[in-house]
Amino acid sequence: MNGRRYFSASATNWQSLRRAEMLWTLLRNFLRKSTKAGELDTLIAQGTELLSRGRFSDACSQLSIAHQRWPQSYEAAYSLGVAQARSGQLAEAAMTLQSARAIEDTAAVNDVIGNVERLRGRLADAVASYRAALGIDADHVPSLVNLGLALRDLGEPHEALTLLDRAVQLAPGHVDALFNRALALNDLGRIDECEILIERALELDPDFAQAHLRRAFRSEEHTSELQSRLHLVCRLLLEK
Repeated sequence: MNGRRYFSASATNWQSLRRAEMLWTLLRNFLRKSTKAGELDTLIAQGTELLSRGRFSDACSQLSIAHQRWPQSYEAAYSLGVAQARSGQLAEAAMTLQSARAIEDTAAVNDVIGNVERLRGRLADAVASYRAALGIDADHVPSLVNLGLALRDLGEPHEALTLLDRAVQLAPGHVDALFNRALALNDLGRIDECEILIERALELDPDFAQAHLRRAFRSEEHTSELQSRLHLVCRLLLEK
């Protein structure tokens, strides 16, 4: 009887130890993952900060470390792709962003891929990417604006205006949406409506260089005003 009780107690102790080991293993793995996630978040945050300060090369270096260490991280691949695009490494950016899209197919990554393809002069590919973004999120304002801009370049101002109308409806204060809608109206000969939107864009963002440039070349402006506006545009662009 005593032997059985002793054996039973030993079995119970062993089971308790086993459960404790399992809990410790789970806790240790959780802490390791948390630490790695913290390291990844720190690298991405540092890279994004460098990017916002215009230090494109440093941002790419920092985000490359994150992408190499965590190749299955969407955020690492997406952030690196954006940094590469901003630094002019368009071919590299396209490849990195494609890898991000393979991890997670989002409207945001398709939109940025579209921007990269547009900068590479591949308008058809850009349009396809913007449409893919809108297929994921029909109300993704940046993709509505960018697709409208690309369609204008392809000589499709009517379809562009429909998209830009939707963008302005969703985000009335979105300066790029207002400005590109103004240009689509200009393409269609609706000059007065175009000028009203240009003024509205400048009310919202007095430093919006493209709107100043558009105003600078209006035929009714005098040479002195044209020159002053061009100087303003140059200053605004240099400050970016």
